[in-house]
Amino acid sequence: MTDKPLAGQLALVTGASRGIGAATAEALAAAGAHVVLTARTSGGLEELEERIHASGGSGTIAPMDLTRAIRSRASPPRSADAGMRSTSSSSTPGCWAILRRCLRSTASASTSC
Repeated sequence: MTDKPLAGQLALVTGASRGIGAATAEALAAAGAHVVLTARTSGGLEELEERIHASGGSGTIAPMDLTRAIRSRASPPRSADAGMRSTSSSSTPGCWAILRRCLRSTASASTSC
């Protein structure tokens, strides 16, 4: 049995910049998962990503406000390239495009979305 039960798995953690989200992300990374870290601000995410990498884990940051998508009840774009032109954190289609790109990629520890 491996000491990294989530090796080769991908985990998406929202609200990862602090508190329970950050602790969850660190635990998932320690268990071997590549963690995609999302939150509204990038500062806490960058610090968390550095801690994860320093401890031998792998993570990718994707700063964005997912609550905007929930409030507008927006759905992800239907086509693979829809929303790719607008990738700012204030754009709901852009948020979906960034997440889609992160989840499709085979992100390495040095890759950010």
